[in-house]
Amino acid sequence: MSTLSFYMGNPLALIDPPENWQETEIELSFEDNSPVASVKVNTFDFTNTDTPGVVGNATYINNWIAAGMFGGGGIYEGIPFQIKACDNIIIFNGVLDLEAEQNEFDCDRCTVAIKQIGAIDWLTDVADSFSFAYLASSLSITTAHSAGFIPIQNSDYILIPYVLNTIPNYGTVITLAVTELLLIKEN
Repeated sequence: MSTLSFYMGNPLALIDPPENWQETEIELSFEDNSPVASVKVNTFDFTNTDTPGVVGNATYINNWIAAGMFGGGGIYEGIPFQIKACDNIIIFNGVLDLEAEQNEFDCDRCTVAIKQIGAIDWLTDVADSFSFAYLASSLSITTAHSAGFIPIQNSDYILIPYVLNTIPNYGTVITLAVTELLLIKEN
């Protein structure tokens, strides 16, 4: 097996490999004459190094999460993560999915799931997370991620009148009428 290099952070920096990096399985698919690598591992175990003055992987992850309280990354923003093999060939480009259920965070050890970006699953998750109303609102202009903003003027909207209506349920109407008559009779 060739040596794998692991990169994490923003900007990406070479890190010590996770403890369970030997469990990493790489599957290559050669469909349509273009090789695509996929990594088969659910979580990576990141620990701190014994090197003095060097921020360990677990400490970096915990600091990233804590920075969310002060305008930094936070638990809902994945940490950029890459795996390279051989001559710097990127075989995995994604993020550490900090909000996954199976994650475990400790001071000196973090077990974190990974999520590939640019795959069809990623596209489905991203497409489901934003509504058209949000993208067309002025709120999306003020955010740092305004790449998805849809510039629409009020004149671009067409009024389509509609009525929310149900099919009449005559059985319910009769039951309510009988109940009302009985209540009136009792009073």
